[in-house]
Amino acid sequence: MPLHAFPLPLRSAAAAARAGGLMLLALLAAARLPAQPAPSPGDDTTPMPVRYFRLLDPADPREQYLAALLTRSLQLTGAEPELVFVDTRMSQDRALKLTQDGELDVVITMTSDDREARFTPIRLPIFKGLFGVRLLIVRDGDPRFSALDTPARLRTFRATLGHDWPDVAILEHNGFDVIRTRGYDPLFLQVAHGRADFFAGSALEMKQQIADYGHLGLVVEPRFALHYPAAMYFFVNPHRPDLVARLEQGLRQAAADGSMDALFDRYIAPLLDGLALDERAVLELANPFFHPPAVFDDVAWRPGHASGPR
Repeated sequence: MPLHAFPLPLRSAAAAARAGGLMLLALLAAARLPAQPAPSPGDDTTPMPVRYFRLLDPADPREQYLAALLTRSLQLTGAEPELVFVDTRMSQDRALKLTQDGELDVVITMTSDDREARFTPIRLPIFKGLFGVRLLIVRDGDPRFSALDTPARLRTFRATLGHDWPDVAILEHNGFDVIRTRGYDPLFLQVAHGRADFFAGSALEMKQQIADYGHLGLVVEPRFALHYPAAMYFFVNPHRPDLVARLEQGLRQAAADGSMDALFDRYIAPLLDGLALDERAVLELANPFFHPPAVFDDVAWRPGHASGPR
């Protein structure tokens, strides 16, 4: 079936890139900030502008969680943050580069050893490792998946992932054949058209992705899951030592005093309802591209703990 047969709001890639680039330049020009010194002891009620790359729709619970956690963490250090949201479409690598160059202040993305060597992370897993819990979006009624007797045989199927996602290298390292796809809508079209057998999405994204793309005849495969150690970090503008220091301190305080858990339970835990994570057959994968911090084992999801341990 041709691409245009599906009622997706697909835009010209060139037009989208031009529009996104113009929007980004305008927003960055308006929000350009000078470097600031590291924080001094004591409270500082002076407003602290923070240019934050908003990847998702403002109404998305994951975006609300990130904004609330960022705000709460900085408030715990005595700061009064003012989030300046930058909304545009760009690749993860592009957002990281702009942050490292001082054009953005904070971006949230999946980490890897390579990214940590090149950029400036706050090493605390924001989503409790749940971006390493991958469920499969497949064509509804595909008999090959219902015939599987073990998740290990998933390696015989062809996956698709974003071309610049760290997950690509992880799956390939574990013996999967992965189609690297540019753009977001095309990921689901690859599966719908049979070019790929499944899309491996985070458990946190499943409900929204099926709401957006289920009309293509796609469903969440009900019995299996992939799991590997992975974390989403805040990456911070290194030219803002005040922000780096405060966010490092504040996030750890939020994790210690229960603030992070409370926000997670409010915004994120409901996204996992009905996915039966602790009832699935899980294929454990190695991730040699990520060396977890000591705190990772204290907060990360494990089979049997669908919402993450306390």
